[in-house]
Order: sequence, then C-alpha cells, then structure tokens
Amino acid sequence: EHGRHGKTFDYFLRVAALWPWRFEWVVKADSDSYVVLPNLVRELALLGDTADGYLGAHCVPLRSPMNRSTYKLTFDAFVDDGADALYPRWMMCGMMYALSADIVRWLPPPQGE
Repeated sequence: EHGRHGKTFDYFLRVAALWPWRFEWVVKADSDSYVVLPNLVRELALLGDTADGYLGAHCVPLRSPMNRSTYKLTFDAFVDDGADALYPRWMMCGMMYALSADIVRWLPPPQGE
C-alpha cells in the first residue's frame, strides 16, 4: 500500500468502474471485521449525500510532524530527505472506512491505464 498503488486504492477504483450506476458510499472492510449493517446504514444516512465524505479512523503518518505518539520512532531514526513535508495530515486506517461517491469518482486512474 502506497499512495496510488495497492489493494485499497485499486478496490475503490474497481468499484466505480464495475458499478457505474448511482451509489452514495463505498465501504471497505477487513475480511475479519464484523460489520453491524443496520448501524453502518444509520451512520451513513446521518451523513447523507455529503460531499467529500469520509467515515472511519484518522491516522497520522508515523513520519508526520503532527504525530504525537509516544511509541513511535524518533525522527532521528530517519534520514533527513525532506519527505516529512509531503506527508498528509492524516490517512485512512482501521478495519473499516467509507468514502462518498464524489471522492471515489474523483480518484485518478492507475498509472499506465
């Protein structure tokens, strides 16, 4: 998994391509997760037709200056390559998350396609 490569990115792209009719949300869950569908449907209904919608955990990248974790590696453990400034403020993580249709349709196609 990295940026525009990996199974998660590919999953969201394939859902949009294989099911082009109207959908409001696309959910990705781990295979060992137990999703209580009535609760998920209720939460997504509360968000409605939200533009730029995301439902799930927010994880701060390990190298991000915003990471305040006490169990992370120190920044001294990394080479100063200037990449820290390129990291997003947060990333999708966890056993389940959902993206609204506008975000899924906004995703660029994989490189080389």
